[in-house]
Amino acid sequence: MQSREKGVWKGNFYKLYVEAQEIAFTPENIRRGFWNTGLVPLDFRALRRTLKTPTPTAVSDPVPPRPSTPPPRALSSMSPTEIYAITTPRDQHSLEHLFQSVSLDLLGSNSPRTWRIKHVMEKFKNTGVTFGHEWDFVQERLGAATQRYDNREAKPKCRRRIPE
Repeated sequence: MQSREKGVWKGNFYKLYVEAQEIAFTPENIRRGFWNTGLVPLDFRALRRTLKTPTPTAVSDPVPPRPSTPPPRALSSMSPTEIYAITTPRDQHSLEHLFQSVSLDLLGSNSPRTWRIKHVMEKFKNTGVTFGHEWDFVQERLGAATQRYDNREAKPKCRRRIPE
């Protein structure tokens, strides 16, 4: 309309499409689109909200509330006993906490080697978070399948007699 043309037609479609694409498909819009849909990082709960599918109820006991954890400390400020007492993270929160503790040691230096280490650590963290989400999803599906199996009605068996 700004170029005094009357709407979209075959002659101007491609030109208008390219202009709209340049405005809409910026790297920031693309990143936010993946983030809001739950695709990166993978979040099955966000995917279910987007697809409006019901969340299956798990048969297992509810998760107890997580005790409040102290803020992350740099590993260099911990004693050897505290470092050896660090356990394997079992959920996303404790993985983030451990990642932040390690990152605090790396924040002081700003070298390409540090950037690479931070990048690799971020990949490890994302892998752990993804596996955690996948584990939750599999547990929910298993619980729902078990519940469906338990609720099914027993069908009478039809047996045919085979003549001798």
